[in-house]
Amino acid sequence: MLHKQGDANMKRKTAQRNGAAILWAVLVMLMISLISAGIILVDRMYYMREQEENNRVQAKFYAESAITLVQQDILKEGTVTDETTGATYQSIFVSDGNTAETFTISLPDAGNWKCTVTVNHSVVNDSETDANKRRLSGEIYLTAKVTRNTAGSGEKELSEVCGKLSVPANATQWRWDGYYQL
Repeated sequence: MLHKQGDANMKRKTAQRNGAAILWAVLVMLMISLISAGIILVDRMYYMREQEENNRVQAKFYAESAITLVQQDILKEGTVTDETTGATYQSIFVSDGNTAETFTISLPDAGNWKCTVTVNHSVVNDSETDANKRRLSGEIYLTAKVTRNTAGSGEKELSEVCGKLSVPANATQWRWDGYYQL
């Protein structure tokens, strides 16, 4: 009888040890799983931040390219295009009055991105009657804004770049003054 009772106690202790070992194994596996999930989550957060930073850099490049495109066209304003007739180039971005116009420039490799360039021409000499002279006076402020479509039909602004052109006193050409911050 003692022998049977000792065997039962031994089996019970062995079962308790096995149960505790299984419980510890499950807890260790759970901890490993949680740590792995945390590492994956942190890695994903860093990836998303890096992707956003890459988007901002790319958007700034697009905005600067749009400003350069418009600026180069404006700098041609007033240049002679035909020697025999004396015809001069007229940029679509220059007006003969105080105007602000917005143009959309498509980005060939970014389908859900949009670049909007606002051209604000401020004519200094409003009393000038010659339209060509008015076109070559004042200052032009350029603002290029790059946005990206987001889920739910929203837009997220990625970059904004501003530039300025002016006509110095007694000059007949626009001059690029450079980029500036708002």
